[in-house]
Amino acid sequence: MKRIYRASYRAAFADRGLLPSFWADGHLRLGVGRRPRWARNSSASIVGDMKLAPLVTPSAATKSGTNGIGFAAWAAITAACMIMLLSTGLRSTMGLFAEPTSTSLAISIGAFSFAVALHQLLWGLLQPFAGVIADKMGPIPALLLGAAAYGAGFAIMALAEGGGMLILGAGVAIGLGLACTSFGVMAGAVARLVPPKDRSTMFGIIAAAGAMGQATVVPGAQQALESFDWRTVAWVLAAVACAIALLAIAFRGQGGNAGTASNEPDIGVRAAIAEAMRHPGYLMLMAGFFVCGFQLMFIVNHLPNFLALCGLPTSAAGSAIALIGICNAIGCYSFGRLGAVYSRRRLLALIYIVRAVAIAIYMSMPITVTSTLIFAAVMGFFWLGTAPLTSGLVTHMLGARYLSSIYGPVFLSHQLGAFLGVWLGGVVFDLTGGYDNMWLAAGVIGLIAAAWHMFLPDRRVTRLQFV
Repeated sequence: MKRIYRASYRAAFADRGLLPSFWADGHLRLGVGRRPRWARNSSASIVGDMKLAPLVTPSAATKSGTNGIGFAAWAAITAACMIMLLSTGLRSTMGLFAEPTSTSLAISIGAFSFAVALHQLLWGLLQPFAGVIADKMGPIPALLLGAAAYGAGFAIMALAEGGGMLILGAGVAIGLGLACTSFGVMAGAVARLVPPKDRSTMFGIIAAAGAMGQATVVPGAQQALESFDWRTVAWVLAAVACAIALLAIAFRGQGGNAGTASNEPDIGVRAAIAEAMRHPGYLMLMAGFFVCGFQLMFIVNHLPNFLALCGLPTSAAGSAIALIGICNAIGCYSFGRLGAVYSRRRLLALIYIVRAVAIAIYMSMPITVTSTLIFAAVMGFFWLGTAPLTSGLVTHMLGARYLSSIYGPVFLSHQLGAFLGVWLGGVVFDLTGGYDNMWLAAGVIGLIAAAWHMFLPDRRVTRLQFV
């Protein structure tokens, strides 16, 4: 052989199936480096009278999903979709409570917006911890905690007599519930059940299921608020949130990192997060996701009040949010499939460009029911297509073993944007009596995010080069 590599690496790499077995036995002292040209394109070769070991061991092949997705995995994926539907749908109803709650409790729209903004912020702050729980102990403990907190949040809202209890329920408790039941935890659980080639599509499916929550839960809540007191509706939503605990049963047997659908090395949660923080593409992705949170949470929480200012009936807001949910489901699945074939960073840039253009056109036209529904349909299709693309990029760059933990800081950035989008929307409304400045800000930062993603480096980390 022309090159001599450090012998200290040879056994570890051979154990992982990356090098021929006899290299580990000392016949050839090879370690880290590219495989010889004759070994790159086949799983086994003959050199002289010695047969090389397969480059992927049978156990690794099994973990990689070469035998397909089993029934238990499909059951867990279905449960993940239902959990996403409930979690996202319940969260999307908050904007409908703005007017009746602020009137009943004699508080300003800005005060209500702060409570909702707080749960967005806590959702992001607590997401990394929920991800670590899911990675170390499995998704069930995280889901049970989330269901209890989510239900308690709506119950405290129903009992609220002032702004303090509203903040405790709609802000703190629901924030914890969202952190434990949303996309970050579900994506990590699903990623460990499916082979790499199917992950982008599965991310799109569970994100689409969350979008259907907007299309189903929000119209139901809108109808209920027109017929019943808002406190009664809050009690019903508390009961619905607790149903998430029943769906968690589908993940029994999945402990920390159980069923990991890859042969990635086990480096530990702390090392994985530290590795991510050194990756420039990961840091740029965090910055871009901030814009996504700002845009979407401003729109979904302040659109009902904005339409009321424009003289549109209250049903227009419910219809627009429901249409966003329907188109969002189509968009999430579509971008999940596209992300498996085309450049994810360029698809993300496309999403931000279209959002900015849609906002500019909508604000330059008369605000009518028709223009609002067209705007909702366009925004809906490009709404959460960022979720499967962003999680797919994170998985591509840093692997799936610790996805719930690594996705946490990225989602925290999203929620910092969401906090500012919701809170500043209320502040701007209280100061100016309108939302024009917020719409302008949402469009401008969308263009900045589009340019940002075009230059995002998406290389894989060194430890995944041979996986």
